[in-house]
Amino acid sequence: EFRRVLFRSGTPMEIVVPGYFKSGNQGPVMYLQSLTLTDREDKKNVVEVHFFDAAPGCVDNAPFNPSQAELTHWIGVLEVAAADWTEQVSGTSCVAMASALVVAAKVPSKSIWAQIVIKSTPTYTNTDAIRGKVAGTVS
Repeated sequence: EFRRVLFRSGTPMEIVVPGYFKSGNQGPVMYLQSLTLTDREDKKNVVEVHFFDAAPGCVDNAPFNPSQAELTHWIGVLEVAAADWTEQVSGTSCVAMASALVVAAKVPSKSIWAQIVIKSTPTYTNTDAIRGKVAGTVS
């Protein structure tokens, strides 16, 4: 089982299984079981978290438009609706959680990559306003 701070809004972030390494950079197959997102600016926007088994070429503040080659590494998406957010500190932050995810790498790897896509046009004051954590298993 692993738990790790996963990502922040902006560029794709890598989820690495701590302390696991095989020759040729091959590792276990990872299964994500839960995801917790924190919106530190309490915007409660619709958010998608896309998962890849290789680093996508997405950049911050640009439309999410993966290439055909990148889409071959796409392994799933989790959508967080506006209604999924729960107040954490009134007016300043909120949390969304998902469990029983069915997201697994297609090939053995030491990493899964995550990309947050915000589906509306919010005005965030910080590029790391949305942060996340995952928990999962390896096999």
